Amino acid sequence: MSVEQNKAIILRWIDVWNTGELEPLEEIIAPDYVRHGEGTTLRPESGPEWYKQQIAGARRAMPDFHVTTEDLIAESDRVVGRWSWGGTREGQATTPWGATVESAGKQVKRTAMTITRLADGKIAEEWWQLDRLEEWQQLGAIPSPSG
Repeated sequence: MSVEQNKAIILRWIDVWNTGELEPLEEIIAPDYVRHGEGTTLRPESGPEWYKQQIAGARRAMPDFHVTTEDLIAESDRVVGRWSWGGTREGQATTPWGATVESAGKQVKRTAMTITRLADGKIAEEWWQLDRLEEWQQLGAIPSPSG
C-alpha cells in the first residue's frame, strides 16, 4: 500500500476513537495485532477485540473523548503520529498504583506519539509513548511542579 493509503487507515482509526463506532476496527486492526509501550507488550491475541475494549473504556470515562492529530508522517509501512486527546472525566479514576481519585467533571488533556506498522491494509503493530504523568497531575493524583 502507498504511504497515503497507510495514512488514510490511521485517520480512519482516529475517527473510530472520536465517534466510538467500533465496527470498523475489524477492517482496521490485524487479528494478530501487537502493541508495545507503557512497559508492556500485548500478546497477539489482543487484536480488534482488545481495541474495542480500550476505546469503549475511554469513551465511558470521558463521553466527550476526542483525539486531535497534531502530526502524521509516513514512510514505507510505518506511520508516525503525534496526538493530543482527552475530554471531561466522569466518576472516579483509579491510578496504576491503586489509589482512587475523584475525577468527575475534570478536564483531561494528554499527549501521545505512536509508530504504527501496517501490513495488508491493517494496523499490525504499534509502539506507544503516552504522557501519563500529565494526566494524573490534571486529576490531582500527583502534585504538579507548580504546586
